[in-house]
Amino acid sequence: MNLLYNRKSSLRQKPHILTTEQICELGEIIGMKFHIRELVPTMLFRLKKRKLEAIYRYLSEHHLLHDKEPLIADLQTHRLGKYLLSTIYPGYSAARARNFAYRDYRECREKEYGTVDPLAYDYVPTTEMFERLDEVFRVDVNWQNEERLSKHTIKIPVHTLKKSIDRIDAVNDNKSIQNIEYHLYLWNSTKTLLKPLCKSLIINSNQIWTGRQQKLVNGGFMHIDISQQIKQYVRRRSVTNEAEKAELKRYISVEVELADENERNISHISICAVIRMPSNELVSQLYMQTATEIMYKSIQSSPYPLITQQMMIQVLKQKEDGHLDSAEDIFMTCMSTYVDDKGKRSFDMEMIEPTPLQDPLTQKRLQHPVKSIFCKHKSCFDASTFFDHHADLQLWHCPICFVQIKHLEELRMDYLTKLEIEQYHQAEPLYIMRNNLVLTETELFAFQREPYNHPLDTHVNKRLKTLAHVQAT
Repeated sequence: MNLLYNRKSSLRQKPHILTTEQICELGEIIGMKFHIRELVPTMLFRLKKRKLEAIYRYLSEHHLLHDKEPLIADLQTHRLGKYLLSTIYPGYSAARARNFAYRDYRECREKEYGTVDPLAYDYVPTTEMFERLDEVFRVDVNWQNEERLSKHTIKIPVHTLKKSIDRIDAVNDNKSIQNIEYHLYLWNSTKTLLKPLCKSLIINSNQIWTGRQQKLVNGGFMHIDISQQIKQYVRRRSVTNEAEKAELKRYISVEVELADENERNISHISICAVIRMPSNELVSQLYMQTATEIMYKSIQSSPYPLITQQMMIQVLKQKEDGHLDSAEDIFMTCMSTYVDDKGKRSFDMEMIEPTPLQDPLTQKRLQHPVKSIFCKHKSCFDASTFFDHHADLQLWHCPICFVQIKHLEELRMDYLTKLEIEQYHQAEPLYIMRNNLVLTETELFAFQREPYNHPLDTHVNKRLKTLAHVQAT
């Protein structure tokens, strides 16, 4: 029980690249005394721009910026917060930080003003495959007092939707806009969602309730993806003629019939914009998350933290947005340096279970080995395959032991298995012996049958080593 508590407690300590002194100085700059390790990921999306600019100037003056420096005067507040998050907490999920910040905002508003107007999107079952942007439409309905109908209809003004969507497009780049989806939610109250299992969902006379929609809801989600319909009726280029202008004045008609005939319990209907994160970006984030944890340990344990910190900043400057290879190289560089600093004792171990180099879902060779911090086994699964497989599932589980994975912070890239993949190309499982000695299954069984004819010294060159090609950085 204590072990489980310690593991959960360690998740609360968000790894960052700052020293203890810098934490205190930043707290003074923004006029708050707090333990920055826990509070900053959320607070970066709650602070006003003036204070965010003060944090940026501090980081710049102390040479702690490792990403391309933006023109902060042109940045909107939330984008500056996201930039600072990636600077102080490389690899930390912006979607997760924003969700906690929204919860703080909503609860503070409720406590301060006694109102519960904002819908509780922080309660929406979701995963880090989705980064929530903004609500683009909301309507309050009162179907309880209407005569009982088999179907209920709302009308959404197209120009209202278009105005909200144009605002979202203006603050996102073209690459992000391509991944934007629009999700429809049915609310019983401002805090409670209705499960949207429909008999029928008709938008402008077109039936859109499909097997995929039902699969999403059965997979644990509480939204209906109406992206295709929104893009068809709203997201269009600039209006060029009167016919298009007239079309923009029309309404989008949404007709809902739930499978359990629960439509009369709907109080609010909303549409929210989200970005679906590509699998390679999530894999890159995992590499950065694990690397940041090692950087944090190195800085905190170093007798010369400022020197170690600057070394880590130089490593982080290799990162290129959207490039998985650069995140992978940063991970390998940090891990190899950390292992070298710790000495060989870090990998001294007795013979362990075999390490398959195939993904359990596809049986293909692993590329990005990962597992949960709660997994007891040494075997890994491939991160990219895992995200593809769970794209339409709200509940994540390890494909090997089926332990639940609640969010990205519970996943870690496995350096030992990554080394095996880089250095050994055998298809059969590998065994790691004492002093990092590596044996294939065939070699191990041969040694067990005839130990004197197969001394371990014959394999002395087959050891896991840190990768020379990434140490040069």
